[in-house]
Amino acid sequence: MRNAENAIRTAELSHAELSTTKLPQINLVRVLSTRLIWNFGYDPALSNGGQVTGQVIVQQSLYDGGIRGLKSDQLSLDIDRLAKESE
Repeated sequence: MRNAENAIRTAELSHAELSTTKLPQINLVRVLSTRLIWNFGYDPALSNGGQVTGQVIVQQSLYDGGIRGLKSDQLSLDIDRLAKESE
């Protein structure tokens, strides 16, 4: 019974993971660069030409050839089959 429950849970998690791949993937990159000048009482990033940069990357697949739908259907069938087997 435990193996059947684990197999069902694995298939459900795979299905949930597949459903999140249709969302855009976001990546945030943050870089802090400063000059090494010692001025007492001042933040070099704000007062002496220090630089704070950021970059946000959004990636979206335009076309997957229908493979996501086929995988989703297969995982749904696997979940149903495993549920029947566990009964």
